[in-house]
Amino acid sequence: MYMPHYVHGGDIEQWLGGGWFWANLSHTRRVAACLMHDQFDHDNRDETTVMDVDNEAHIIPLTSIQLHWPVCGAINTVGGYVLHVERVQTRQWRRTFNDRCVRGHVPCASAVRASPDSGHVTASINRLVVKELFDPTYYDWDRAVGLLSKRPTVAINPYVYLSGNGNEGYLHYRNRIIGRAEDKWNTMIQVLDSPTLGRVLKSIGGPDVRT
Repeated sequence: MYMPHYVHGGDIEQWLGGGWFWANLSHTRRVAACLMHDQFDHDNRDETTVMDVDNEAHIIPLTSIQLHWPVCGAINTVGGYVLHVERVQTRQWRRTFNDRCVRGHVPCASAVRASPDSGHVTASINRLVVKELFDPTYYDWDRAVGLLSKRPTVAINPYVYLSGNGNEGYLHYRNRIIGRAEDKWNTMIQVLDSPTLGRVLKSIGGPDVRT
């Protein structure tokens, strides 16, 4: 959704202040950006200055601002681990993504192996996380399994991620463990009597469930 043409002046800050949105810099390039309050001109009805996630300033037409709420869930971070982001039940005053209305949890692979129902630590939603949320990178099954030899967790899509190592580990769906992998991820065993394991594995190209 693009900024409606009738929104201008102080209403722009009401819609976007403190939030992140798409700033279309050209027909082929857009960046996640926020308003620069010290550069904001209430009287300018045509353009404004924004700051992207790499701390670069851009003067753009107001018509190039695109409101956006990214899909939350699992994302792969530049730090080499999965961050699970979820919305917080709180009143939302802005019309676009606001990091105060989400929270992040880092699944800890070592703790998960010891206790499947625990092992999460809270993480802040910083600029790097915003960048990954707006333009996430995901991997197919084979690539994700291969990456587990280098990192503790890998996301396949917003709903599914893997934890463990190249030989064994767990499959998580919507931040819950539903399968346990053995034999270099060629064998998947159902966990917690989850009826969704077979369907999830089929959708991501994983192995069959061992019964």
